Amino acid sequence: PIFRQRHVSLQETTKRTMLEHVIPPELLRYCDRKSSGGEDYVRLPNGSTVHFAGLDDPIRWISSELGGAGFDEAHEIPEDSVIKLMTRLRQRDMPCRVRLCFNPENPGHWLYRWFIAGAERLNMADGSLLGYRKAELLPSDAVKSVGSCEFVFAPPDSNKYLPEGYVEDALGGLPELLRRRYRDGE
Repeated sequence: PIFRQRHVSLQETTKRTMLEHVIPPELLRYCDRKSSGGEDYVRLPNGSTVHFAGLDDPIRWISSELGGAGFDEAHEIPEDSVIKLMTRLRQRDMPCRVRLCFNPENPGHWLYRWFIAGAERLNMADGSLLGYRKAELLPSDAVKSVGSCEFVFAPPDSNKYLPEGYVEDALGGLPELLRRRYRDGE
């Protein structure tokens, strides 16, 4: 499943992007889709199913056996919700990996602690930020690592869907702290 804090936000952004830009239209016409009765998914012709779920009620996923999970706008989601759903990654013969998409947050935020604080900085050949890597991921109050993690910085100027001038004008004009966070990934 792909999770977001609120299901309504997921429908208007993440799901729409996936249907318009990720799944090719020639494949989408062969997909089974449902978006009612408490269910929201796209089933691909190979049988794989992508659920779109809000975390308004995360309890409904607690008995699941997931093969993977994605969290969009993870900075809006409490760490506890992500950890609980990570324990559901137990479907056999699946990668059982988590992907979190988020905007950079302040140093006190759980995502900063997970991915950036104490991590190895990874640079591209030109010295610009590629991301960060940690051999051990320790959620808050954890007594043992729950795995490793990598953070890949997606610079806004690499997003072909942003309007022309957005990076220079909207992000370049922000106060220094926000500019460094949202434009530069620091």
